Amino acid sequence: MDTVSKYGATDWNEDIKKGNGGGPKLGKDDFLKLTKARNKVRVIGKPHQYTFHTFKAEGEAGFGVKIGCSLTEDCPLCLLGKDFMAKGEEEKGKLLKQKFHWYVPVIDRESKMSKILDIGPQIYEDIKRHNNNPEWGSPETYDLEIVVNKSDPKNYYKTDPLPST
Repeated sequence: MDTVSKYGATDWNEDIKKGNGGGPKLGKDDFLKLTKARNKVRVIGKPHQYTFHTFKAEGEAGFGVKIGCSLTEDCPLCLLGKDFMAKGEEEKGKLLKQKFHWYVPVIDRESKMSKILDIGPQIYEDIKRHNNNPEWGSPETYDLEIVVNKSDPKNYYKTDPLPST
């Protein structure tokens, strides 16, 4: 049985277990959830950007679901979001607006396990600022502490570099 994953174009006759779906399955334990006030991590690779839309059915509780953006001028969800904004339905339009996030491979210092951290622009910009600071440089050379401040939505996340001990 061929277990090699394929990337890119395939044809409609591919067995899904051998095609793009044949790679390793990721579960909730593979991702780091920032639930504590202070989270200590070490970045171990480059960020991988992805874009998505958030869809939430009317009256549905929670945050909705992430749907990947097609990154084209005629992306149906981008167009729908713009249509809502034009009609004055800003809440629906903002929800469907294209969003940018990054997957970052990290070592979670608490569990001592490698994990994937899904970050938004606030954490990304903090890490980028430390990376561009000559005193710190690449975040792969020091630990970071990501502080979750639930009482301040504008500064919900704060990322501080930690000196080596």
